[in-house]
Amino acid sequence: MSPLSGLGSEAGRKLGSMGLPQCMLNVQVSLWQPLELQVVEVAAEQERFTMHYFKRDSCSGEIAFDAEKANSAALQAKLDSIAKEHGNL
Repeated sequence: MSPLSGLGSEAGRKLGSMGLPQCMLNVQVSLWQPLELQVVEVAAEQERFTMHYFKRDSCSGEIAFDAEKANSAALQAKLDSIAKEHGNL
């Protein structure tokens, strides 16, 4: 008989059947999940506040990347046409 099975409740019987290490792991996971969600929410809120304060768009990096990608593709097309015109060196 495990020490926790004498608690008399269904929760006590469940804890006793799991074993103490498994029980402690479940308790730790259940305590950390809400905390982790709160940390993620606070970080997102701080990012929104910072972006608003500095009047920046959080998507501007993606927009700049897409613009640079299009510019790079246009330059590569020009280089390819020049190479085709003059032959490969």
